[in-house]
Amino acid sequence: MSPTKGIVSQIIALNEDYTKNQIDENSYVNKMGKLEQKLTPLYFSARDVGLAPIECKDRSQQFKNVMAIAHNIILPFSEIGSKTWEKPNRDYLVFSAIKDYRKELLKLEFELEKVHK
Repeated sequence: MSPTKGIVSQIIALNEDYTKNQIDENSYVNKMGKLEQKLTPLYFSARDVGLAPIECKDRSQQFKNVMAIAHNIILPFSEIGSKTWEKPNRDYLVFSAIKDYRKELLKLEFELEKVHK
């Protein structure tokens, strides 16, 4: 999770700069494309974790949720995504996925906290 959280933090900061017009669209798209190349392999690795023991089922599922949503943030900047979504759709998808990521990350942290009690 640690590498993913770091990359998503960069993505969110970059998106905020773009939203505030502190970075132009070409730089934004290029940097997001580079971050997509870092995050996508982590997402695929997370999918291949395998089955968790029954007592870890909720944590495992929540981890997979967080990873999928993190990938959704950057998906519009993948090779296929950049050809699929135009700017208004891309901006909406990124905004929505960031919002969902924050919610799901809190749920994962709650699940992890249960283990440490």
